[in-house]
Amino acid sequence: MAKYQINRYISRKFFGLDENSALKAHQMTQGPFRNRLRDINGGNLLFDWVYIEDYNKVCNLLESGLNYNLPEESMERFAPDEDGPKAIRCNASGIHWVHLFSDRNSLTDWAEQLPDLRPKIDHMRKEFLKLRDYSTLYVLASNHEGFENTEFPEKIRHALATLRHGSDQKFKLLICTPGAIPRNQGNIIVRPFLPGGGAPWFGDAESWDRAFSDFALSMESRLNGTLDQAIANKPSDHVSSD
Repeated sequence: MAKYQINRYISRKFFGLDENSALKAHQMTQGPFRNRLRDINGGNLLFDWVYIEDYNKVCNLLESGLNYNLPEESMERFAPDEDGPKAIRCNASGIHWVHLFSDRNSLTDWAEQLPDLRPKIDHMRKEFLKLRDYSTLYVLASNHEGFENTEFPEKIRHALATLRHGSDQKFKLLICTPGAIPRNQGNIIVRPFLPGGGAPWFGDAESWDRAFSDFALSMESRLNGTLDQAIANKPSDHVSSD
């Protein structure tokens, strides 16, 4: 949801999207604007298009400097409903890879895909690390009501600061959950989002517009989108989603 909404917001702000919906933005960004969007949001980064199962493991991963290379011994095919969405679950990172693996043979051949995917993961890891050089907005969407009141926002903020050379400067963590009471706590910004119509992972455009409204985006430099993604040179803000 966070990545869809980042792309929608960018499409509205910079590409002239009239219809304020994630579906229309997705259609636009798969067409002639695809390369322009990549220039702005950095393409797909390490936490984009994934489901996070365990934020403790994600924090450990961030604090390690993103020491990660798709460890086969920690991974398994995850299909709670054989007729529903399938993913590759990584116990080491707490990540469910929903779209990384090509869904041939219902992901039964996932291990055979690893040699080709490891260089891609390394590229996404390096691109995520580059965000340390920019003012960055990290975006995390959780469907769990009350997530913003758990220990995890502060743990994630601390882990991001550790990743960013031990500094809590030049970044914000935007936490969006259903029914949240808007508040600012230093680096942590809490905003509510509403479920959207159509595909549930799109989210409600207007509630996300309100969540993004306090942040400046600029085309002056490339933006990056994850924990999944915006001003550079002045300095630039990059947007990362989760």
